[in-house]
Amino acid sequence: MCRSINTLTHTTLSLISKKILIVYLSKIKSFHITFATTILIASVIHTLGHIVNACNFSKYYDELYEDINWAEYKNQNPMVLVFKTIPGSTGVLMCIILILLTMTSLRCFRQFHYNVFWYTHNLSIIFLLLLFLHPLSGVIKQQINLTEHIPGCLPYGTIFVNTSTTVVLCKEKPKFQNVKSKGWIWIIIPVIIYWMELCFRFYNRYKYDPKILRMYRLPGQTIYLTLLFRGNYSNFRPGQFILLKCDQLSKLEWHPFSIISCEHSSQNNNNQMVIGHHIYIN
Repeated sequence: MCRSINTLTHTTLSLISKKILIVYLSKIKSFHITFATTILIASVIHTLGHIVNACNFSKYYDELYEDINWAEYKNQNPMVLVFKTIPGSTGVLMCIILILLTMTSLRCFRQFHYNVFWYTHNLSIIFLLLLFLHPLSGVIKQQINLTEHIPGCLPYGTIFVNTSTTVVLCKEKPKFQNVKSKGWIWIIIPVIIYWMELCFRFYNRYKYDPKILRMYRLPGQTIYLTLLFRGNYSNFRPGQFILLKCDQLSKLEWHPFSIISCEHSSQNNNNQMVIGHHIYIN
């Protein structure tokens, strides 16, 4: 997702070791797929665990511990607990997003409906927002008076006869408070990195100001463009690629164009570039 960081990584690794660079380039897509698969499997297990918990809260509702009961009454419909609470509703929405991301990422789908794949992948930003809100509802609680109410103690006034074990009586009822979520720690760092990446992209997006001089449609469904760049960009080399976006077609789509040749004019500080792009028509 962070193309600028990947470019910086490529440059750094190329200076350190060509072998490490080759391994990085050949495995980066596999890393992405591995991480995505891990998130998907963990989310399925996490979701099933919450469904089991909802059923248990409904079935084993305890009037003595109303503070930690997720259900409102005994045998409440577990699906109501899932859809009417913040963790349940956000979890359902995140599962829907994960299903969309998974289905549209399959090669058989992506090859023929790439635009749908691209647009659904932008839902990852919404997924991170929901992930931030998911643990903030206070469903998970902890006891705060362990000294006055030792776990397993008997309520005051309990009658017991002929016991040889030590009996501990409770001094007061148990008190609970919401566990403060620290999930944002795992989210804020990648969000900041991605935000810095977007800022850098927006900065570079309006930095080059390309002008189209010529455009041809060549055989083989290929577009051939000659662009004029203002400024000194002599670091462009044939064989590299640039990403172009046409706002009239889409505000999100960026298309890679291979650089065929570059000409730099020191007189008026302009760069003329010839690029080509192959179009796949289904």
